Amino acid sequence: MQSVSPTLRSYYRNKSVLCGFSFEMELHNEYNNRITEVINYISNNLTADLSLEKLAGVANFSPYHFQKLFKRITGETPKQYVMKVRLETAAHFLIIHPHKSITEISIDLEFTSPSIFSRAFKNFFGITPDELRAVPTQDRIELYKKTRNLKATDSPKPERKLKVLIKRMPAIQGIAMNASLANLTKIQSTYKRVIQLAGTNDLISSQTNFIGIMNPNQDLYRCMVTINFHHHIKKNIIVAQIPSGKYACCKLNGSTDNTFKVMQQFVTEWLPESGYNMADIFCFEILSESPLKKPYDKIPREIYFPIEPSQRK
Repeated sequence: MQSVSPTLRSYYRNKSVLCGFSFEMELHNEYNNRITEVINYISNNLTADLSLEKLAGVANFSPYHFQKLFKRITGETPKQYVMKVRLETAAHFLIIHPHKSITEISIDLEFTSPSIFSRAFKNFFGITPDELRAVPTQDRIELYKKTRNLKATDSPKPERKLKVLIKRMPAIQGIAMNASLANLTKIQSTYKRVIQLAGTNDLISSQTNFIGIMNPNQDLYRCMVTINFHHHIKKNIIVAQIPSGKYACCKLNGSTDNTFKVMQQFVTEWLPESGYNMADIFCFEILSESPLKKPYDKIPREIYFPIEPSQRK
């Protein structure tokens, strides 16, 4: 048998190491993508079956391997994470859905009884749902921030009312990546990544919009590049959708601190007198230009809150 020269042997050894490194990186990204899909699924299906078996199926893993991988990436078991998200969502519902009773909220979020919900809420936040509901809406928001170690809004109250328009929006689809709602640097870098991904897959056009989907209760900001519904998307690319419906819209600019202030002003000032309720926990914003051309906090934006007619008499 012909021998292999030391030079060739060294080449093949180095090639093997490099291929192994590339494979490990691809595997790491694939695992992260699958867990991100599960996190997004949980956010969008809090009233559905979120058992270990169901979530493992979403990730396409066995329950045993899924649970190990989920904890390694998030630091929590799937059960702990689902409970946390449901409780944080419940706190927001208590604030933005005053028309709903505590019992209704507990049932909506799949708690087996109001007493179990109340006990879990107290263990997580340090206060009961009744105690949170007992204070005025503005104070509820500040109290919630303190329990989550978020910075309280100590800036002066805006001098003018929000100028809110009611719009009916079509369904929107796009490829998306997750960032922290409170981290401006992370939002900027994530927009760059998702725009680059869209560009390399020929998904950018003159009709493209840049959208941020916000889930305040999870500190989640999803950077989205819109695509047409007929586009063929590769399997490993995460797609997000915004449902069609009626939205309350207002203009804003500045950092995410200002976004929080506008959200707070919308909930405490405009919503109670509007004849509407919030239809969902999330909202989204449309950027007026690409975050590649200008820093995110320098771009004028429009924020959209999903609404439905109030049933209050």
